[in-house]
Amino acid sequence: MLKDRISLTEEEIDDMLSAKDQEYHNMNLPRLWRKIKDMSFKSLHAYYLINEDNKVKYPFLEFVQILKTCLEYQITRQEASEMTFEKFINQKSNNGELQETFSMFLRDYYVLSTFNNFVTQEPLPIANASVLYGHVFDESFTSESATVMLPALEMLICNVNCRNDGEISVKNYISQKTDLSILTENVKFCGMFSDKVRLKHLISLYERMESMKTYNFDSIDAKYKEPLSQRMRMQLLRHINFEEQFHDNQISAGELLIALKRFLIRYLMIESSENISPEYELTNIINEEDFNCWPSSSSLEVAKKLFPSDIRVGQTYSIYELINSRQTSS
Repeated sequence: MLKDRISLTEEEIDDMLSAKDQEYHNMNLPRLWRKIKDMSFKSLHAYYLINEDNKVKYPFLEFVQILKTCLEYQITRQEASEMTFEKFINQKSNNGELQETFSMFLRDYYVLSTFNNFVTQEPLPIANASVLYGHVFDESFTSESATVMLPALEMLICNVNCRNDGEISVKNYISQKTDLSILTENVKFCGMFSDKVRLKHLISLYERMESMKTYNFDSIDAKYKEPLSQRMRMQLLRHINFEEQFHDNQISAGELLIALKRFLIRYLMIESSENISPEYELTNIINEEDFNCWPSSSSLEVAKKLFPSDIRVGQTYSIYELINSRQTSS
């Protein structure tokens, strides 16, 4: 790649602003949208996050996303009229850096199931993982690193829209796709993979990143934080196993926590969560296979049999807090 090459993002913005006639714009999407594929702000934001230099070159995109999200539900109209930009930025930043908000689950609740239909998935082998799969399993891999990697992985997963050989290495797949060329410029992202990481490992890798990222549940809508009655608490705890051994007549606390956390961050922390009514029975959603919340099929089958049917989606966070506190103290 030529050293003096103008960045892809600048080229694509120039293409959008170029003086082409109306017929051209009617017949052809601008190159920026053709690369992103999904003509929405959320996809543009994901594309923007993949290259860390964009945060310096085009900070307005990150700011607009955070401002849009917060004005929608996190501050009142009166607060918005009185709050200065400086105060807003300070409140919504973490050590001076604005938080990244993007999720492929906005587009498709069943995106992981769809991907699995195109590429049959296998877990990342744990034996010699740090040697075979790069620094993903190193102790030095942090929540901050996972936060950077997740948008790039989401872009990669969303790119696969037909059947592919799971044995193809991730590096080779990216190099063959012109609409993923932006990923090759991300040295940190490409450096994460050894040649041993295959397409068949992508969901396992994504879930690894997801588990390592630190999430703040304060922004979850209050309608998903309804309290549990004492009767519900006792009914639920009777079916929970807080030991490490698997029991087919009890739900594993550890695996339930994973399922609840995935449901919270994938489906209840995104803008389209309004489509999930707090009145729905939680068991009918979290135990739906296509939602891919449970870490194993065995734990899913146990949950289908034992998870109380009268607990609602609106009580999801209260259940997570209850199990998490008991698991921590046990």
